Order: sequence, then structure tokens, then C-alpha cells
Amino acid sequence: MPLLSALLRPRALVGFCLLSVCFLNPTLRAEETAPASDTQADQSTPPTTDDTKPAEKPFEALFFATLQDPSLDWWTYIPPNTGPYIQSVSKLYRGQQFILLPFAVHYERDADSRYAFTYSIRQTIPAQDAVVLMSGIESDGVSPSPFFLIPMMRYPIITMEESDPYGTYGFAFEVEDTLSGQRASKEVTFELIPWENPEPLADQRAISEGMLEFYRNHDPKWLFAAYQSPALDMVQDHTPTGYNSSSLYFFKSAFEHNKFLLPHLRAAFADNNEQQRLNTLLLLAVLGEPPMPDEVLSQTERDYQADCRTLKLPDPYGPIQTPDQLDMLWGEFFATGTYAPIEHLVTALNLKPYGDAFKKMKEEGKRPETDEERRDVRLGLTFGAAVWSLMANCRQHELVKQYCGWALEHSDQLKEGKLMLAVIMSEVWPERYKLNRPEKTNDAEPTPDDTEAQAD
Repeated sequence: MPLLSALLRPRALVGFCLLSVCFLNPTLRAEETAPASDTQADQSTPPTTDDTKPAEKPFEALFFATLQDPSLDWWTYIPPNTGPYIQSVSKLYRGQQFILLPFAVHYERDADSRYAFTYSIRQTIPAQDAVVLMSGIESDGVSPSPFFLIPMMRYPIITMEESDPYGTYGFAFEVEDTLSGQRASKEVTFELIPWENPEPLADQRAISEGMLEFYRNHDPKWLFAAYQSPALDMVQDHTPTGYNSSSLYFFKSAFEHNKFLLPHLRAAFADNNEQQRLNTLLLLAVLGEPPMPDEVLSQTERDYQADCRTLKLPDPYGPIQTPDQLDMLWGEFFATGTYAPIEHLVTALNLKPYGDAFKKMKEEGKRPETDEERRDVRLGLTFGAAVWSLMANCRQHELVKQYCGWALEHSDQLKEGKLMLAVIMSEVWPERYKLNRPEKTNDAEPTPDDTEAQAD
């Protein structure tokens, strides 16, 4: 059966293959209706009339099974009144991990705007394996409106085991609104199916396009097909690792969250061509997994595997110094959809003084002559790359825009870069952010201290 242990509290086995129980500090989101699966949630704000009652709408439970990152960054680190994207799952494979997310809406509140729920989550299908995952769990807090979608404070992370039989699995979420006494329930089902290796992707374009969408659609079939593509060659000169930084960190991060695919990669190794085999050796090395045995390798492959095992991967979370670090962070974001790489990436905007110095040097036609000037050029180029990539990805990816909005409003890591991020956000999200520039008595440029981004 699928295993239960507890995350952030002592281990608590309950006889089901539940991996862990996570705790969530509910971040309110203004949702008049529930987020539809595989779509952007409704971003409308609650009615401005009497919101002490749920407008005669019945108390409602919502329940999702999803492959999205269990940190729930994509729910927590986005500005209020913006809709999170929830991708529901309909099929899973043995060894794959998923989370069950319970929500409630149209609930009662007391005079202090507090709500209170008691809920349980249980497995319902297969019936012979029915088991309660959690029961009598309390979740409470403050909400400005009963139309705000509220996540429960605890939710399970489940991994399907190799011994789990194929077929339909179902889970039920049952919740009581403590104040009104109303009850609601919701069930989710999915199919556990055998894994079959997909056809490798044919060209680099299909790989590149899929990488940009993976954070929204965590499809292990695509991931396997992309990494098995004969067109995937990550070797690149003049990088810290000798490989394309964004691709290397993308696949490293993606497979860290999909390690159930590694035995399938090993099994395919004997039938792979040279490029596919080298890629597998590289991946196993950067993940810290056991190497392929020497007896199945040619001498060239043994040497390559040994070289991969000495590869030192730079930490992208150190002070940002080069465009390669930006590529590493983008690779991690597009693999996971988490907030941390974006939060760190925007700190490159603190390099604005170097960007200004580099711009002045170019205008004067100067070439860097000293080590200090060459450093300034490198940092200036890094700043320019950060501005361009943030602007472009905010326009193309809603979650990047939302994370950058949250960073602008909450991050304490922005210094000189706060004004620059405010400028970017006023360009890509003008309906939410605008620059507030006080009038000056002289022609001096506004500084970060006297220019603020205001959220409408």
C-alpha cells in the first residue's frame, strides 16, 4: 500500500503509503469561484456588499491531486487577489509522488472575521484498502470574506509504491464548518498505470519549448522523452561546468523531483546510442546516484563517467556575479516552479551601479584595461542580462510575474535593485504597479528612497 510519515512533526505511521504530512500557513486568495483544474483560478474579487454571510451559497469543499511542488510556493508567494494555477493529475506511475490539496469556501465567520474547520482525508478506492489518512484535524484563521478560498493547514504527500496494484485510486476530503455546522465533501480519483518508455523527442526545439512549460505541467513522460533525445547535447564552452548552465540545472532539478524515472533510464541504457548513454552518465553523477557499472561501459564511457564524478557544480545561490548564475536559477525555476530561484535572481538587480558604469564606458568608447574595470564590465553585463530575462519571462510566464510582484512587496534582499524591479513591474503589470515619482525641485534622477512601486 502507498507509506505515511510526518513532515515537521514526529513520525506517525497510519498504515497507508503516505509519505508525509505538510503544514501550511493559509495565505488568503480572493476567489469568488474555485480554481478549475489545469486553468488559472478566477481572479475576481469578492462582492463589496454584505460579506459577513456567504451570499446564500452553500458551504463548499474543493480537493485536488497534483504533481506541483509540495512547498506550495505557487500559492504562498503570489500577491493577494491573483489567481494560483492548479494542475490536477489523472494518472500516476509507481514510485511517483503527488500531493492532496484540500480547500473550503463559502463558510461562516464570527464577529472577529474568524473561521474554523474540522476535516478528515481518507482513501476510498480500492475499497479493500480504505484507510483514514488524517481525522479530526482543525484549521482556523481570519478571513476578510467568506468568498476567499481557504487551504487547510495540513495536507498529505503520497508516493505510490512498487507493490501498489494498477487501477483506480480515490481519496475523499470531508470538512465541517464549525461555526455553521454545515458539512461538505469532495473526492478525487486517478489511475495508477504501468510505465512505458515514450519515444525520444526528435529535435532541440521540442526540448527547449517543453522546458519552458514544465513548471506548469510536470509530465514525467515528456521529461523522460526529452532527456532520452539524441538531439540533447549540453556540452558548451566557456561555462563554469563545461555544460549549458540552464539545461544542466533544469534536468538536475527536474529529475530530483522525479527519481522514480532513474531505474527506467538505467534499463534503457543498453539500447541507447552514444549521446544518450553519455547524458545518462552525466545525470547520475550530478544527482549523486550510484554510477553505471564499468562492465557495461566502453573505455571512453568509463573515462567520461569518472570525469563527471569530479564535476563541481557551482552554487547559484551565492552572490550573483555572472550571467551563468542567472541561467542556473532559471533552469531550476522552470523545472520546479518554486519561488527561491526567482527571489535570488532579482538580487542581480542590485548590480545596477555596475550596469550604469558599463553603459557609461560604452558611450565613451572605452575598453576595460584593469582587473577592476573588467570586473565592472562582467557585473554590468550580468545586470543587463537579469533585466532582460526578468522582463521577458514576466511577460511570458504569469507565475514569474507573480513571484516578482511578491519579491517587490516583501523581499528584504533588494537594495539598489528595488527601484529597477519597480520599473520592470510597472512595465509588465501596469494594472497593479505604478511608479510614484514625487516632484523634485531640481533635475536630479529619483532614487530608490524617493521612488516607490505602489500596488493598486
